[in-house]
Amino acid sequence: MDNSKSQKKKPSNINTYLKYTGLGFQMFAIMGAGAWIGLKLDRYYQNDFPAWLVGLSFFCFFGALYGVFKSLKHDADKEGRSN
Repeated sequence: MDNSKSQKKKPSNINTYLKYTGLGFQMFAIMGAGAWIGLKLDRYYQNDFPAWLVGLSFFCFFGALYGVFKSLKHDADKEGRSN
């Protein structure tokens, strides 16, 4: 009986795999959107150097990375509380 309760509290490996796969796609989408917007802004302002593209790409990359770290910290805190 004790065994079944502890198994219900732990997420399955498939759920964990799906969650982190989703985070990867989310990072890809955020960085892609930033690059696309930067490209559009560079074309609109007719810049010689793609400053908007580079700047928004880096900004979105670090923003997506922050989201992943925040999610990992939340999972670690949640796992620490259940133990």
